[in-house]
Amino acid sequence: MNNGEPPVFHSLNSVTAGLVAFLVQFLPLLVLVGAAELTGGAGKWIGGKLKNVGNKAQESFKGNPNDPNSLRNRVRFNARAGATRAQAKVVDQGRELGASRFQRARGKMARVAWRNMDERMAQLTKQDRERQDTMSSTGRDQLRYAGGGWMLKAGDKAPDFVQDGAGTTENYDRYYNSKGKEISKSLYSEGKASYGGNLQSTANSLNWAARKIQTDQDIANFRHAFAQNAIANNWDNSEAGDAWAAATYEYKPQLSSEWYSRPEVVRGANGRTTGVKYNDISNDEKAFHSFMTENHKSRESFKLSSMRDSEWRATADRMAQFQAKVDRGEAVTQKELEGYAMASEVVDSVVKEGYASGTMSQDAEGNLQVQGPNSAAQGVLNAMYKNRKYAVSAYKDASGRYSVHERVLYDKSKVDAERQTRITENQRRERAGQPSLGAFDEYSSIDKHALRQVGTSMTNPKNVVLRETPGDKTYNTHRVEVTGDEQRSLVPR
Repeated sequence: MNNGEPPVFHSLNSVTAGLVAFLVQFLPLLVLVGAAELTGGAGKWIGGKLKNVGNKAQESFKGNPNDPNSLRNRVRFNARAGATRAQAKVVDQGRELGASRFQRARGKMARVAWRNMDERMAQLTKQDRERQDTMSSTGRDQLRYAGGGWMLKAGDKAPDFVQDGAGTTENYDRYYNSKGKEISKSLYSEGKASYGGNLQSTANSLNWAARKIQTDQDIANFRHAFAQNAIANNWDNSEAGDAWAAATYEYKPQLSSEWYSRPEVVRGANGRTTGVKYNDISNDEKAFHSFMTENHKSRESFKLSSMRDSEWRATADRMAQFQAKVDRGEAVTQKELEGYAMASEVVDSVVKEGYASGTMSQDAEGNLQVQGPNSAAQGVLNAMYKNRKYAVSAYKDASGRYSVHERVLYDKSKVDAERQTRITENQRRERAGQPSLGAFDEYSSIDKHALRQVGTSMTNPKNVVLRETPGDKTYNTHRVEVTGDEQRSLVPR
């Protein structure tokens, strides 16, 4: 039935209907394809957004490239510092006095390839110092103390000088900062990651601890932290020397005793560092001589009274050791003689400068009253001045000329007693109307009570045995050279 439509339209409608029917069966596929296109675009958009978020998160985690404390810069710095340290080891081995031919050749090649290793090490230390100072200038310095910290293993006894848990043993690991204060593992790990990841960072963290040294306990904690870091990082003597210089040189004017008490690493059978020995000025002859030379020749008199009480105590200890050796008839070395003579002149310089400036006086009982910047040194200086048995004077030859570079040591108490006896006798004669005995001949008294060389060591003829020989001029007065000879004969012309 065509519903009155012309045959031709009926035929067209049938064709259209068939075509539509044919296309409709593919409509789901077209929808899927369209959906896929739509989904793909959205996926790309979402993926792009997620990628941007990820990149931003990654950049945020890595930190600002201009921030020296950011993760990316710390990682780069640690990698650079580690590589430079390894290269410096090769160079240092080639420089050693007893280096093998192979070590010298390898060191020479390394110097050519890597240029000036010392400058690179110094630049890394300076760069890290600036980074750490930026942090600590705000007062938040706990990470710097943690950076120089150390771990105490379970079952090990804590040193007696730490601030927390001294002398105790626990069944778990404990963590301490460079001041000997117990800290959490979290703070320790963060401090090591930020300020203890390489030689330069660790040395600069220890520098911050050295800056705060006031007492013997502070020195003990500082040195122990240094030693533990040397062991943990397997520093050799060259690396320990670099770290010590970075940690202490800045404070040489205020704490020269630490600078001169340089560390020396102790190696185990396996070649690794197992400890550190300190050449402390109180028991090492060479260290004390260097320390005293610095103060004797380079520091003005008015600055000497600002020496810390710990340094005065170390000086007093060395002087007491020397006096005891002389009194026992033991041989002493030239460095011991020079060290004692310089120390004695330093004490005299402080006392004379104190009198001249009005910052020092003496009471009726002979006690020194020190009013210098370091109040803790008053009692030490007073005891040193009283306990000093042998004083120093310029040597006087037969013509009556005093030497500018040679000194003699003499028993101060006996000369003082003879002087006082002459003064008392002259006062008595004056009251009695009798003639005066004249002025006290101080050098004659000094010469009578001076130390004379009465022998030498059987093992080393350069070491001498000294003794007072009043009235016996068989032996010559022993002279000590403390400033170099008058003609400066060692200086090239």
